[in-house]
Amino acid sequence: MLKNGNENPGRLLKILALLTSEVVILMALFFTGLITFLLLAGDILSGNNYAFDAFAFQIATSLAGNIQTKIMLIFSFLGSQFFLVPAIILLIVWFIFFQKKKWFSIKIPAVAITSLLLMMSLKLFFQRPRPLNPLLEQAAGFSFPSGHSMMSATFYGLLLYILFLHVKNTWWWILIALSLTSIIVLVGFSRIYLRVHYASDVIAGFSLGITWLILSLFILTKIEKRSVKKII
Repeated sequence: MLKNGNENPGRLLKILALLTSEVVILMALFFTGLITFLLLAGDILSGNNYAFDAFAFQIATSLAGNIQTKIMLIFSFLGSQFFLVPAIILLIVWFIFFQKKKWFSIKIPAVAITSLLLMMSLKLFFQRPRPLNPLLEQAAGFSFPSGHSMMSATFYGLLLYILFLHVKNTWWWILIALSLTSIIVLVGFSRIYLRVHYASDVIAGFSLGITWLILSLFILTKIEKRSVKKII
């Protein structure tokens, strides 16, 4: 009995330390994303051009080729509405009918819809023109922030959050996290490669997507906890 009594406080401290580290990481991601987006947005409003936008296009051009273009089109598709909307619907159906988890079925469309509305509103606000010489064809709409990058950051980031809660094996979690992060990065790079977005659009999309995802999950979790307390 004494052994169990000594182990419980130690285990509790380990859990608290882990929770604290998670909070610190999330806060760091949130404020880094927010500050990065605000800095880029301020420069866009001021009409400033970035040297790294041109440099990113140079790198993309140096990597261009038929096979590379096909690969980039695949990753661009993974960040498009034609893939993400069905994927979101499937996730909702999975949690409603198979997992019986109501709040996950609410969180997923809530994050997705609010992210989409925010992205569309910002595009209309900034009205930054697209790059003039696309690799294949001109994309519709405005350029800043990148919708593919923002929606990929929120969707695949949301997947990371869900899998973090369900995958218990550390190595599997690391493998999944690296895979999903790679998809997010390559979706963003594909938009630069195809010359339909500037690098600053993509960075802004990533930054805003991560910031909005963390904020949305924080608010939804607070609402969930209050709802549970009312029921109890």
